[in-house]
Amino acid sequence: MSNKGQADTEGQVAASLFTGLNETLMERFRRYYGQYRLNSGTDEGFTLAKEALVFAMLNDISNYVEADDLLSIRRMMGEWDVILFMIQASNDSLKEYFEQ
Repeated sequence: MSNKGQADTEGQVAASLFTGLNETLMERFRRYYGQYRLNSGTDEGFTLAKEALVFAMLNDISNYVEADDLLSIRRMMGEWDVILFMIQASNDSLKEYFEQ
């Protein structure tokens, strides 16, 4: 594969990761997992999706801070707490949920 082809693919993945402004964190996590799982398998795809979600959250929080939108930050952190609770209980059950 040429570098241009690889760059196109990476650009397409990056662009698709940052769509969906009105989705919940869980919906975004599920979408990221589906995209990463295709190329990386379930375990690595899950880890990559979680990392991508954190980076996207940091970007969103930065935007919320600039807009002085504390309510959105609190909502997002509440959603993140739910995800962390589910991950601590079992990664496998969350992966199964994403596979449905």
